[in-house]
Amino acid sequence: MPLPPSTANYQVGGAKVIVGGLDFGNVVSLEADPTDITVLQHFTARSGARKLDKQVVVQKRLTFRVGLDEHAAELYRKFFLGGETGLTVTPLVLPLVDLNCVIEYRNETALVWSYSHTKVNVRPSGAMDFGEFDDFVGYEVEIEALEDTAVPSAPQGRFTFTA
Repeated sequence: MPLPPSTANYQVGGAKVIVGGLDFGNVVSLEADPTDITVLQHFTARSGARKLDKQVVVQKRLTFRVGLDEHAAELYRKFFLGGETGLTVTPLVLPLVDLNCVIEYRNETALVWSYSHTKVNVRPSGAMDFGEFDDFVGYEVEIEALEDTAVPSAPQGRFTFTA
């Protein structure tokens, strides 16, 4: 990819999400959110007025919200934190499980970037709304990146851009 500014960097694409070896199927929306951070601020008052002189990040969180529209037992197991196998899903019986994750963002001709991480959790990000039944029914899951200290070079995962 060229350095900005360049119209070659504009993208219209779609995503493929695989968590713990399970392909999430048709992804209708994808959001990446690194904004849940907490900053501790220090102020100096050596000259009378307090002035900000240092900031330290004390809490950080990276999440992805993935909109899905395929209704399958394996996907419902992720959404409902469910157990059992086959065509039966028992809701809310399994705790969060650490899994690996790969997200690929593609345009019509090529892979634009991929995100990979060795330790994520999946859970519902809101209600499954069946609405007015005049459109495809979708639902969202949240994928939270957990720190993996076994990978010191990328403890929150890694985005890799193609050339």
